[in-house]
Amino acid sequence: MKLLIINKTETVSLAAALQDSFIIEQAYTIPHAAERIALYYYDIIIADIVTTDNELLKLVRSAKETTPRTGIIIISDDVPVENKIEILAGGADDYLVRPLQTAELRARVYTLIRRCSMGGVNEIVYNGISIEPSSRRVKCGGKQVVLTRKEYELLFLFLRNPDRVITHEMIAEYLWGDLKSLTADCFDFIYCHIKNVRKKLANAGGQPLISTVYGGRLCGQVNLF
Repeated sequence: MKLLIINKTETVSLAAALQDSFIIEQAYTIPHAAERIALYYYDIIIADIVTTDNELLKLVRSAKETTPRTGIIIISDDVPVENKIEILAGGADDYLVRPLQTAELRARVYTLIRRCSMGGVNEIVYNGISIEPSSRRVKCGGKQVVLTRKEYELLFLFLRNPDRVITHEMIAEYLWGDLKSLTADCFDFIYCHIKNVRKKLANAGGQPLISTVYGGRLCGQVNLF
């Protein structure tokens, strides 16, 4: 899962609270954030930046138009309730006031994932496979499946996109971030991770779910990616 933090400085505390569960990228200005949101998909956007309400509202609306399933959290100093209402009405999903505990932020992030990306349920279930994002637990036919972090992220991406062709570039960008930093080795790793996920699901008694299609891979009722 990918998370974008919008902050003018290095957000060490925020990153530390979430880096074990997310690929974290950062934007330092609202225009920089808008550019990244237009290019890449993020599960959650956290805006922890001092800016005008109009500029922030414009970004929130644009982000929701681009990717409606992305959860947006605003962090700021205490402001009049009217300002909060305007931002929330404009599309933000949550509004937190400093100071805040990292444990609360983490809980809010997972709540947003459940609400925005999973239709309000606590787990994704598909053809005998279940994923609980909060615990990162994966089961197949009731049996727990142990996956590496990248294997888990790969399976999560597939299960969230049934009946959709996903290219190798989309997978690489989701797993490792900005495409500009990717190398040919990343694509070799994709094949390796796919092979491992297939094998682990098969060992747990799962149905064959991953198949290759020309130009990408497909996540479908029988073929998951």
